Amino acid sequence: MKYSTFFLYTVCVVLAALLCSFSGILEKFVKIEIGSGISLKLPESFQPMPEDEMARKYISTRKPVAVFMSADRQADFGINISITQWDPLDLPIMKDFYKATIMELHSDVDFIREEIVSVNGKDFAVLEFTSLVKDEDNTLGTTKPPVQKYNYIQYTIFDKKTFVYNFNCPAHQQARFRDTAREIMNSIEMKKAKG
Repeated sequence: MKYSTFFLYTVCVVLAALLCSFSGILEKFVKIEIGSGISLKLPESFQPMPEDEMARKYISTRKPVAVFMSADRQADFGINISITQWDPLDLPIMKDFYKATIMELHSDVDFIREEIVSVNGKDFAVLEFTSLVKDEDNTLGTTKPPVQKYNYIQYTIFDKKTFVYNFNCPAHQQARFRDTAREIMNSIEMKKAKG
């Protein structure tokens, strides 16, 4: 009798620990609408990134349409849109172009996935990878430690625009956030903007 109670107690403790460690997997997703005819599902705990933080983290001539971050600020999901000359039939060429650009911008890249997929009736180029950026060209003479990231990027061409959906987190958090990234990306729906 003592052993069965102890066994039951041990199983409950182990299950509770597992549930806590996989809380991201069990997190509730909510559907949100973003301008330009985009809707998608995000974890309920993700919040819009403050403007000042967005300006620091995403230095660009074109401000992202939206950036959301996890409650602990470990993961970011962003959306960028730009006018393009790309034709939707050029998506495979565009994927290869962006892959080459990614390889140029990072010291080391390990591609997990690189393919064209259909999500809710729309074709997307997917580049899922881990990257390493070394502080090689530092003009100040100080050396920063290398930065390792897990990235999941989906590109598409729609309504004469390029849409870029980007999820990233530290590489050591990849196991925690990989399913979250895939769930977000597989929920994207796009409609022509009215007007």
